[in-house]
Amino acid sequence: MTDWVPKLHESRQPIYLRLADAIEEAIISEELPPGSKLPPQRNLAFDLGVTLGTVTRAYQTARERGLLTGEVGRGTFVRNGEFQDSAHLKASSEPIFAMLGRERPDTPQTRPMILSSTSAPSVGQTELLTPIMERILAKEEHRAIDYVRRLPRSWSDAGAQWMTTGGWTPNPSSTFATQGADPAILAAMATVAAPGERIVMETPTYKCAAQAIGLIGRIPIASQSDGEGLRPDDFERLCARQHPRAVFLMPAAHNPTHVRMTEARRHEIVDIARRHNVWIIEDNVYGSLLTDNLPPLAALAPERTFHLSSLSKAVAAGLRVGWMSCPPGQAPRAASAHKLLAGPKPFLLAQLGAELVLSGIANDIRDRVRAELAARHELVGRHLNGFEFASNPHLPFIWLKMPEQWSSASFVKAAEAHGIRIDGEDEYKPVRSETQLHRVRIGISAITERETLEQGLSLLAGLLQHGAAAYETFA
Repeated sequence: MTDWVPKLHESRQPIYLRLADAIEEAIISEELPPGSKLPPQRNLAFDLGVTLGTVTRAYQTARERGLLTGEVGRGTFVRNGEFQDSAHLKASSEPIFAMLGRERPDTPQTRPMILSSTSAPSVGQTELLTPIMERILAKEEHRAIDYVRRLPRSWSDAGAQWMTTGGWTPNPSSTFATQGADPAILAAMATVAAPGERIVMETPTYKCAAQAIGLIGRIPIASQSDGEGLRPDDFERLCARQHPRAVFLMPAAHNPTHVRMTEARRHEIVDIARRHNVWIIEDNVYGSLLTDNLPPLAALAPERTFHLSSLSKAVAAGLRVGWMSCPPGQAPRAASAHKLLAGPKPFLLAQLGAELVLSGIANDIRDRVRAELAARHELVGRHLNGFEFASNPHLPFIWLKMPEQWSSASFVKAAEAHGIRIDGEDEYKPVRSETQLHRVRIGISAITERETLEQGLSLLAGLLQHGAAAYETFA
């Protein structure tokens, strides 16, 4: 029934909610029987005189109520099944309220669409992980439920294998397993800098590192970057004037800008760090998704570089498995700092991560993740065509430049009002800054289904096209 046009009731509710209610009423009255195809979103937006984003949000809300289903390229359909009355529909769409013994509110409280996360997308990991976990539990029944009292050599071997890049392989004896990248970053900072000492960070930079550094009493100082990475002149100036103890960098794949530090720039930064006796903390988490033929900083300055990576972006974030390679003599101190910050390592997850890498299964999953991300970037290109953004087909986010009529903060707020969570530029500033980048980061990997991601991208595109002036009209 692709020519169906609803009549929207007069109400103070947002238009998208009135449209979702109209879809629900039409299904209950069998005006839209099970299996009916709804009009294409653009057509219905034209017929109703509303924005595409409004219709997209309404269809998403109806889908979350359990009313609709659909596939990319086929359209949106009324879900097959018997819907007895409105109460039945609302109970099925909000099971959490039924569990809590509360009534569903008049305004649907839907879960936000998370486009602020960059965890590895779902590509069938559970099917591959289950038999390995069962085997570990059967073989290591006691160790799997106890504290880790001895670190197997295989954990370090797996880390050295996973972090091999650009012709460089870490020394397993200087490598240890971590509970993901975040505690490893803090452990490296705590190892080389005492409370009150300074650490150089690019602007923008990874938001968790920027936010967490103050929790351990270290002071971030912001340095400028350009299209090749950290600017040597500004890094030199900061080293000479403020005497930092370390610098935090992401040379292979910068988050959130996508900048890849050139080889010449890597040599310049290493030379400055040596002259001023500055430690280097090299985050290569996103680099694990790329084929980087450039030498990492750890290869150029092994005596002062802490190199870290994890499985979170390329295999599965929930495993909380990562590794850190340390300069000679620093691994015991860094491992101790990591334990104090993150607690003892969970044997089951660390063993699972090691077996995934050493068996080659982690590489197989990474290949699937890369293919899935490439497919999702095609959706990005389709819906955000005409807007400026930095991207890489194998990385799980884009760095979107705001059109003239939008600021980063106002666009984040508008997206949130429409049920979509993205990151504004202020999330990535290590210190307060008056510099405005007019950018937001959009993650494309955490959403399970491509169709849902496409709906979110379509809605964001509608916001971008209509500008902040129209925000209140269809929010």
